[in-house]
Amino acid sequence: MCCNGRGTLCRSWEKLQDAIQQIFNENAGELSFEELYRTGYNMVLHKHGDLLYNNVELALKERSCTLCERIEKSSDET
Repeated sequence: MCCNGRGTLCRSWEKLQDAIQQIFNENAGELSFEELYRTGYNMVLHKHGDLLYNNVELALKERSCTLCERIEKSSDET
């Protein structure tokens, strides 16, 4: 997570991280994209754009690795 105990910053990232996971799980119907945009915008506005970028990048890499592992497993089984 890399937010070093900064309360509001941690909550903001956790909210975005949870939303990213919901999107990955195709369960985005109840998300407020306006609220998520505002959360990300406020992180950038308060000079935490680097944290946001790095954490989104990490979340995407982790998801990619998970999907690659699933593909490899399904290829091995056939």
